[in-house]
Amino acid sequence: MPNSSHPPQNPNQSMPAAANLKPPNEFHQDPEDAFRQRWSAAGPAPKPIPHGAKNDPRYPSPRRLRRALAFVVDLSLHVGAAAAVIVAGNGRVPALGVVAVLAWLTASFLNRVIIQAVVHTTVGKALFDLRAITPDEGRFPTFGRLAKNSLLNLFLVVFATLSFQGDGAWLADADNEFLRAVRRRDIERNAHRPNSATPT
Repeated sequence: MPNSSHPPQNPNQSMPAAANLKPPNEFHQDPEDAFRQRWSAAGPAPKPIPHGAKNDPRYPSPRRLRRALAFVVDLSLHVGAAAAVIVAGNGRVPALGVVAVLAWLTASFLNRVIIQAVVHTTVGKALFDLRAITPDEGRFPTFGRLAKNSLLNLFLVVFATLSFQGDGAWLADADNEFLRAVRRRDIERNAHRPNSATPT
């Protein structure tokens, strides 16, 4: 017995065409897809070179030895302030160790933040013709930036002392916060030069 729910098919009757059905076109391409392909082929835009980086051609003057010597001078001044407190207050100042640490921090803040905010250099950097600049803009750092950089350096010293991890990858994000010490003559020569892109 035939199934009454399905009417008999007529072999001579053609099926209706589906609505909005377009023939495939192998040469058709969505404009948005073409734009994305061109963007992927070109790749991301090159990142600017941080001011004062090793591969920055705007600051070609050698400065590695100068920075090391300037660091030694500045550190000697900070430690010397603490040592002077210990010598002067031996047996007469309670909690001498705490006072010595405070003297060290005070000397460091005076040299690296206050003095550097005024003349753009510390005592040690000044002796070796160095100036501090920001890596992102190549400008002299403000008082707030210097204070932030000083606290960041203090945090890194404490962290390195207490941490037993040898992996330094976590420093990558903080690298742009550190100031760069460059030669004064390079700053004067490149004062109006734009921030070039990283060579590929």
